[in-house]
Amino acid sequence: MNRAQKYLINGAVLSVSAMIIRAISVSFNVYLTSKIGAEGMGLITLIMSVYGFFITLATSGINLAVVRLISSAHGDTPDKNSHTSTGKIMKNAMSYALIFSITASLLLLISARNIGLLLLKDKRTVLPLKILAFTLPLIAISSIINGYFCGVRRVYKNVVAQFAEQGIKIASVSALLLVFSKDAEGGCIAVILGG
Repeated sequence: MNRAQKYLINGAVLSVSAMIIRAISVSFNVYLTSKIGAEGMGLITLIMSVYGFFITLATSGINLAVVRLISSAHGDTPDKNSHTSTGKIMKNAMSYALIFSITASLLLLISARNIGLLLLKDKRTVLPLKILAFTLPLIAISSIINGYFCGVRRVYKNVVAQFAEQGIKIASVSALLLVFSKDAEGGCIAVILGG
């Protein structure tokens, strides 16, 4: 199989899986809305808009950098030195990601109260933002691993991981919704902890 065919197949796999995962996500959001109501979904939307900014800060383009560096190191005909350079690339990427993600995590943790009260104007968003601060280093590391598998042209592993992630998220959120109260704040905490 030549290089163009690999790109085409990998692109098709990513596109189809992204559409399926998006459909699952939309269906799950319908279920969540019925469980926590429009007010709870509104809170989640507010929280996730802030969280998205901090994810951008935490990952800082590391996924694309790892894809580019790993694919360059492996090329069409990888040699024995490509494994050494891969290890060095991954080590440097992990260091970079941990610095940015821990900084973003601390920034979100410290500013969660001010963001919740002054920017979002809802005290119910403070605790979920603080909980989400602890996930930023994990997301950065996940972004590096995702970039590695794309760089070595093994996107099917990313697809399997994304489907497993969705399944675990749906199961854990559903279970936590049974534990937490049915009000908007309890629903937000259940969704965030489950995610």
